[in-house]
Amino acid sequence: MDCQSTRTRTARKPHQCCESQTTINLGEQYAFTSGVWNGKPASFKNARTIGNILAQTSRYVNLTPSEGDDYPYFG
Repeated sequence: MDCQSTRTRTARKPHQCCESQTTINLGEQYAFTSGVWNGKPASFKNARTIGNILAQTSRYVNLTPSEGDDYPYFG
């Protein structure tokens, strides 16, 4: 069974955005997504700008997370 959760966090140390490879600096907010996909656990950190781009893209093409493979994904 696949499941995921996304929440906003504030960086307590520098992190690297998994999409843009930019640095998420101390004190910046970022999206933290964790879950299980195809039976394997994983987690991802996205800079807020990347999260905003994914959300806007999803709205533009009228997709929801329940539409599975058509939803913007990490990578």
